[in-house]
Amino acid sequence: MNESATSSAESFVLLSFIYRDLDDRDFKNGLLLSERLFAMDNKNSLYRFLYATCLISLLDYFASYTLLKNDPSVPCLSLFAESCLHLANAEQQKEKQRRLLEEGVQAATLALAQSTTGDANTFWDQELSGFQKRFHSPSRSSIATLLGDLYVKLDNIRAAARAYWDALNSNRFKLSAYIKMCDIAPDVINFNKAKLPKDIFKPMDSIDLSLCDVDFSSLSTEPEIMFRQPLKEFERTPHSMPDLDEDFTDISMDQLRAYVNSKYEFDDMPIDRHRGEIEESKDKLMTTAHKDIKEMERIENYNNKHGLRKRPPEEIPKIEVQYPGTDEGGLYDPELSVEHVRPSRVARPRDSLEDVSERPKKKLKVKEEESIPTNEALSISSPSSTEISQPISEEINTALLEGINRVIELLSIVATGYLYQSFYKCKEAALELQQLDDNQYNSARVLCIIGKAYYDVGEYESARIFFRQAFCIAPWYCDYAAFYSTTLWYLQNEDELNLLAYKMKDNKCHLYEAYIVAGNWTKCVRDGIESSYWFRKAISVNPTHYYAHALMGYEEWEHECYLNAKRHFATSMAANRRSYIGWFGLANSYKAMQEYQKAKVFLEEAIRLHPNHPVLKSTMEDILAAMER
Repeated sequence: MNESATSSAESFVLLSFIYRDLDDRDFKNGLLLSERLFAMDNKNSLYRFLYATCLISLLDYFASYTLLKNDPSVPCLSLFAESCLHLANAEQQKEKQRRLLEEGVQAATLALAQSTTGDANTFWDQELSGFQKRFHSPSRSSIATLLGDLYVKLDNIRAAARAYWDALNSNRFKLSAYIKMCDIAPDVINFNKAKLPKDIFKPMDSIDLSLCDVDFSSLSTEPEIMFRQPLKEFERTPHSMPDLDEDFTDISMDQLRAYVNSKYEFDDMPIDRHRGEIEESKDKLMTTAHKDIKEMERIENYNNKHGLRKRPPEEIPKIEVQYPGTDEGGLYDPELSVEHVRPSRVARPRDSLEDVSERPKKKLKVKEEESIPTNEALSISSPSSTEISQPISEEINTALLEGINRVIELLSIVATGYLYQSFYKCKEAALELQQLDDNQYNSARVLCIIGKAYYDVGEYESARIFFRQAFCIAPWYCDYAAFYSTTLWYLQNEDELNLLAYKMKDNKCHLYEAYIVAGNWTKCVRDGIESSYWFRKAISVNPTHYYAHALMGYEEWEHECYLNAKRHFATSMAANRRSYIGWFGLANSYKAMQEYQKAKVFLEEAIRLHPNHPVLKSTMEDILAAMER
């Protein structure tokens, strides 16, 4: 086993399960694990290659393109060329399309020049044994996860929960199954009595490697994943925060960690209602909403038919985001690789960053004197079928067991952090993730989990800090870009929102998020209805996602078009019944129409889902006051 491919027991464990997920076509779980592997060492070509493989399997070609742009190894060059081809196929501008194709040709040519295999020395025994080696049957955990996804689409939450629990019982490394459990948790029967991450991701007492046909001779026994002790409290006052330089990339990990300033407290999960009651209640409420919408549509159609009301035709705006020349916002420069923008524990001097506009474009060239990794450097060699398996030493067996348990503990911390974020427990989520080392903590998904937790409790300045750092180090990770842009809109941070819109506008693989960012940007810098156009574009790209419908509903609500607002909020509720945003929006529409009783009923469901949001509580006070209670 090549040392560059597997340097520790933890990386070997993660590599094994990532390859298993790729064989199962469970790309989402493979992506979650590859993110943890890449966070261990973001300079390792194999880790980068597997991370990009999961991304390109999920059709996120822009992410794989950005991630692989500066890696000279043969597998990464090949995958980079494939990403260029896919992006060129989706590009409409001839100039950009040609540039992408030329980059792909350059990468593929360089890969061919480095490749050590060819017709003259092809190992035909390996080629012909590929079927036997790759013949694969999906694991029970992957099939159970797929079954759970299907049940969620059918809105059968009880059956989905059973399927996800089955997946976790079969394989405790199915982090994606637990994350999906957290997403549907508000409607799961007695989730507060279910197993927490510490009960699922439990250490293993022993492992049997007697049938494992792998060469462990170069396996390192030194641990690569480290943990911090859970924080009980901070010495800072409850309202203090670290001093942050204007140049965001100067922020250190100690500053990010110290930003969380509260006591370490855990409350019982606020879920104590059966799924049947919840779903039946929601069905009745949604039926009421749809009846009201149909009645309003009937009145609207009558008025339009008799010329009583006509809406002016809507203009189709074009977004023109200008790059400001100097990246004062500290967002990611696509010409830099990850390690160049990674913040260290000690802040770098401010003048160490060059002006983006003056930085020359980098090309995919490798110096002759540099050693170039080959295919062998990015593969785990295993003994052939003719070799006799050697007994595994006690030292290797112990190292692998410890490595497995460290990976399990890592997944447990991430799962627990996501669990608290899904229940809108901002402080607990942020403090739980403090246990990760700097490499794992300074990864896009972890930072965005914390940022989303702050966003959901209305602490937008804190959310901005973590969203911004995540986008700075990993601009290909756009899962939370929509929430990041809304955060900047709440803060009226026009400059940073302009930068974010500029970075997102050419991302053809995340058009949904890009259109939402464009909508929030136009809403921030311009008046009128342009933002509605971009939110509708987002809906056309992904009509089944709840967030764009909710934003469009608020746009219609602001313009007092309550019928259209109700339509979008109802669609948002149907897309995700477990998000408080749609329920709150519909309650606001009824409140604006002075139908306080109906507003109260819908707002009660929003508060049940998110019992600690200050805006929900203040709105309920207004409604009760209007009802003279």
